Amino acid sequence: MIRNLIIITILGFCTSTAASSLLSGVVQKDVQYSLTEIKLGRQFIRSARSQLAFVSDPEIASYIEGLGDRLLGPTGLSRSKFQFSVIDDDNLNAFAVPGGWISVHTGLITRTDSESELASVLAHEIAHITQRHLPRTFERAEQRTLPAVAAMMGAILVGGQIGSAALVGANAAVVADQLKYSREFEKEADAIGLELLSKGEFDVHAMPRFFLKLQKTSELHASNVPEYLRTHPLSISRIADSESRVGAFPATEVATNAEFLHIRARIRALSGDSSLKKADMFRQQIIDSVDAEKSHLIYGEAMAAMKVAQYDRSRGLIESLLIKNPDSLRYGLGYAQIELSAGNISGALRRLEKMRDSFSDHPVVLHYYAEALLAAQQFTDARRVLRQLERKTPNNANVHSMMSRVNGELGHLAQAFMSRAQFFILRYRLPEAEKELVKALEHAGESYYLRSSIEAKQEEINDLMRRYDERPKSIS
Repeated sequence: MIRNLIIITILGFCTSTAASSLLSGVVQKDVQYSLTEIKLGRQFIRSARSQLAFVSDPEIASYIEGLGDRLLGPTGLSRSKFQFSVIDDDNLNAFAVPGGWISVHTGLITRTDSESELASVLAHEIAHITQRHLPRTFERAEQRTLPAVAAMMGAILVGGQIGSAALVGANAAVVADQLKYSREFEKEADAIGLELLSKGEFDVHAMPRFFLKLQKTSELHASNVPEYLRTHPLSISRIADSESRVGAFPATEVATNAEFLHIRARIRALSGDSSLKKADMFRQQIIDSVDAEKSHLIYGEAMAAMKVAQYDRSRGLIESLLIKNPDSLRYGLGYAQIELSAGNISGALRRLEKMRDSFSDHPVVLHYYAEALLAAQQFTDARRVLRQLERKTPNNANVHSMMSRVNGELGHLAQAFMSRAQFFILRYRLPEAEKELVKALEHAGESYYLRSSIEAKQEEINDLMRRYDERPKSIS
């Protein structure tokens, strides 16, 4: 039992979120990731994607990326160093991974009351990345682990009551050190998060306000503490510290953001299991709401009704919104999505072709248009649209997956396997990408250009596997 305690203590300490004793409170102007950080991040995200449901909805993904851009923009931090994503999970959670990967659960988004509250969570996670909190945790663990192990092993060798007392003391010292650094890291992330909020012109008061909400959640569910509070320990002093800090920032009046309200309604409607109760819930909120503006609730009901195949109901709701806002991108896309779901492909295409006149270069419009063309089996046109979308969003794995299908349908097998390989590269699954390129080469024929492109991509994958040590280990 004692040996198990030692192992658990060491492992727990090495993987916990600890902290630095230096609270700079200053946003780093650039962040450079070490090779170890990138390897760790790639491994974590690859594993997470095999176990968690990452949201592929283009509207939700575009919104969360835009929110991240708004926080990063004024700081001078490189947008290319960060990747934002949403996970379809009702748990109240968000996390940052070394290498710049930041994810937020749908459960947390739906529990925020304003865009600034959601931004405060992203800002906090960005700060964990810029201040290199997890790498500094590992560095601290390396400094503490060996002395701690020596102390505990010595206690075991002494034995008896004296040894037991020494073991408890050694273990307590490790835990105390861990907690001290964890608290300091969280405070540093809060301080820098507030700076990011202010620079992005969000309401800085949203951070302590959301903290208080989290504290109440913890009190109500003491036996089931939200994951976010387990990984981001919240204390009364931390709340008080954030409340005192907001006074240093200029007062900013932030209006209610309609896009946030609609995206939150969309997530509530489409995430998790399908249920007619969701549509009815929105209907009841529309009845109960004292606010004059209820468009986001009507939109939410339309999306929820669509998910349970109540197409007449959902179409009628969206049409009522389009009457008041005929040029709305959001409602136009909603209408097209309803028609696609209902199997009215020609209706979806008519709507999207009309929208392209006003939003010809919008990635989400292009995405839905490509989907509609695929459904209509207009593969040549779909390929043209997807090429345009690839140029705008080269790191969107789902676009390459769609392109793979289009190329396959058109009989361009080498290109289909190349697109599939790019999908795997962007999912950090290099061995699988390598296999797809072998298939691509088999179908390349005598085309020198095509074979050269495939071989260049193979060399790129080999370089990545060497750099990140991701080549499968051979079994002897």
